[in-house]
Amino acid sequence: MEASTADWVKTIEKDCKITGFGRPYGTVKETLDKDEKKMVWRVTFEIDEEITQEMVDGYAKSVWDACVEADGGRMHSCNGYLYDEAWDAERSQIPLNYYIWYYTVNHKEFRVGIYPTNLEDGIPGGIVLKIERWNYIEKKAGS
Repeated sequence: MEASTADWVKTIEKDCKITGFGRPYGTVKETLDKDEKKMVWRVTFEIDEEITQEMVDGYAKSVWDACVEADGGRMHSCNGYLYDEAWDAERSQIPLNYYIWYYTVNHKEFRVGIYPTNLEDGIPGGIVLKIERWNYIEKKAGS
């Protein structure tokens, strides 16, 4: 498992410029799905115990701290509202909350989403970290 951990960590560090946040407590397997064309990175963490709100909150806080370090603390909502802390980025959902915020590194903007797997695919037992390149305009050949 350490090799797969190192692979996804290196990919996120290189492509998304955030580091030092690791994986959620109780992770037994992690999988990186990377869509180069859409510029989306999705890490799914399979957890061997019941997912609690505290687990989602704790992991969101560790990723938030990594984004603060990379971005300089200017994370914001899609409306441009600057967040003071991770809990401002929380959105109420049933059964658990999810988080969304945006950060910028070297003039590249990214959107971060953290949520339990059952919100996306209906399968409980994991947490998803999804990072998307935001406001990205692909350069066409010759321009």
